[in-house]
Amino acid sequence: NEDDEEVFVDLQVVTCLARAFQINHDNDNSVSKTAALAIQYALHLDNKIISGDDNHNNISNVMNDEDEREPLTNQQVSVALALAAQIAPWEFLSPIPLVETAASFDLWHGAESICASATKQLQRQQQNANPTTNTGEQEPLSITAVKTLIDASFDARLYRQADTIATKFYNVGGKSRYIKARFQHA
Repeated sequence: NEDDEEVFVDLQVVTCLARAFQINHDNDNSVSKTAALAIQYALHLDNKIISGDDNHNNISNVMNDEDEREPLTNQQVSVALALAAQIAPWEFLSPIPLVETAASFDLWHGAESICASATKQLQRQQQNANPTTNTGEQEPLSITAVKTLIDASFDARLYRQADTIATKFYNVGGKSRYIKARFQHA
């Protein structure tokens, strides 16, 4: 049956094409949603989509076949992180599990790229928002992702790395951990 055919997509090729043609969340929202689903599937992050409609039933059904999926490799994780950093699908996918996955595979640069992408989108949203409006919302996911990355660096006893990250992201999540990172690095 033609409906039961499987399609395999190499995320590395997709990432290279996205970079070459400068495709990202700003260009097309549907690209972000598709990328979020692909990243979610590639990294075994079932049920981590944070918003959007339910038009992804076919992909969700495939994602439930967890027992047939092979264990993750560093290459799979790094390619998925690169695609996420390029496309910035943060409206549909939380950056926190990506940072956690990157840290567990010792892909610190990938985790830092995810944080940079997520905070860049947050800063664009804040620039477009009305500065007099204070909604009292909970902490943005990008800030939580930065804190997660710094904490993972501490947990791995990579104090120099934690210091670098806390300094780089000082204004978006690094303030609370900056002094600790400086102290531990010294």
